Amino acid sequence: AGSNGGGQILYSANSGANWTMQSTGAPNAIYDIDMENSLTGYATGGNAFAGTGYCYKTTNSGLNWTLLTIPTPNYQMNTADFIDENTGWIVGGLPFNSGSEISKTTNGGLTWASQVTTPAYLSAFGQIAMADANTGYLSSGSNVWKTTNGGTNWNVMTVTPSASFNKIQIFSASDVYFGGGRNVVKTTNGGVSFSFVSVPSLLASCFDMDWSDMNNGTFVGTQGYTAKTSDGGITWTERNPGSSTLTGVSMVTKDTVFTVCDR
Repeated sequence: AGSNGGGQILYSANSGANWTMQSTGAPNAIYDIDMENSLTGYATGGNAFAGTGYCYKTTNSGLNWTLLTIPTPNYQMNTADFIDENTGWIVGGLPFNSGSEISKTTNGGLTWASQVTTPAYLSAFGQIAMADANTGYLSSGSNVWKTTNGGTNWNVMTVTPSASFNKIQIFSASDVYFGGGRNVVKTTNGGVSFSFVSVPSLLASCFDMDWSDMNNGTFVGTQGYTAKTSDGGITWTERNPGSSTLTGVSMVTKDTVFTVCDR
C-alpha cells in the first residue's frame, strides 16, 4: 500500500495481520506499486503541481528502494505495469494539456524509451494494463488506447458506454474490464464490442476495482462504498459504512479483499 505523502509504503508478510512502514525516500506521494514477485517491484508517484515524478525499484521486498532515472522526472507518474522483472511501462504526465508520458523499459529500469499515442495526447495518463509483451490498454479519463506491438503504436479505441475510467482490469489480450462511474464496461474480444454492468447505487463512483477472476470482483468508491459480485456483476452485495472514500482495493481471492481509504 502506498501513501499520499512522504513516499511511505506499508508492507505485510502475513496477510495483513501486521504491517511495517517502509520509506522509498520519495518527497511526495506514491500512487502505484507493482510487485513482480516477493522481492522485486516498482513504485511510481510524484506531484504534478510541484513538477515532480519518479519510479523507485526494490529487489529485497521493500527494505531498500532505488530511484530510477526516467525520461520525465518533472511529470507525475501515476501507474506502473510490468509483465516480468525487466519489462514494463510507467505512465503519467501533467493536467490541462501540459504534457503526457508513456515510458517503457526492457532492462529493469536501467534505460527507458518514450512512447506516444496516435494522435498525440497531451494530458496525463492515469492507467495502463498490459496482457503480455505486445497487447495492452491505456486510459486518461474517458480516452482509451490499445497497443498490439508493445507500445510502438497506441491507437484510439472507443469504449461504450463512456466514462472517466479509473481502473483497467486485464485478464487476457481479449478479456478486459474498464471501471468508471457506476459501470463496469467489458470486452471479451479485444474491443470489437462491449457490454456493461452497473452497481446498484446511483451515487457510487468507481475509484478502484479488482477482480480475482472474471466473475468475482469488488468495486469501491465514494464515502466508503463497496460492492461485491460473484457472477460478473449481474448481482451485487453492497456495503457502505459511510466512511472516507475508498481509493484502492486488492482482491487476493474471491473471499479475501483489502481496501484503503483517503484518510
